[in-house]
Amino acid sequence: MPAPDRLRISPAARTALDELVARDDPTILGLVLSGSAARGLATERSDVDVFVVRAEATGQETARSSAIDEIPDSLTELEDVSPYGSGGWWFRWSYAYAEVLRDDTGGRITAAVRRLATVDAAEQRAILVDHSRLDGG
Repeated sequence: MPAPDRLRISPAARTALDELVARDDPTILGLVLSGSAARGLATERSDVDVFVVRAEATGQETARSSAIDEIPDSLTELEDVSPYGSGGWWFRWSYAYAEVLRDDTGGRITAAVRRLATVDAAEQRAILVDHSRLDGG
């Protein structure tokens, strides 16, 4: 399955993304597109940010090239949503416009990405009321 045609990315980035999507690696459970490409803001100079989801953390570092960044993630880490105000809260922004390109878990990756990108009622209250974000404070 190639990368979606609607992505405005460079030919090199498209080739790298197509190769990643087609990679025959049984340890890969899913792929999640993030960053400027997912938000529709990529330019010819943008790389493509992709979370490569595996069952367990591998200890691998992000593999970076001029075309694509392969960011390692585990299903366990993806499903462990850091609540507002915690140390990992800020990282949830990475999933705000993310697109699941592959989910071999029966929907667990898709559900986790949706939860990461959404604030629940308690978080809404904490952000808007408890921390006075409604008045710009």
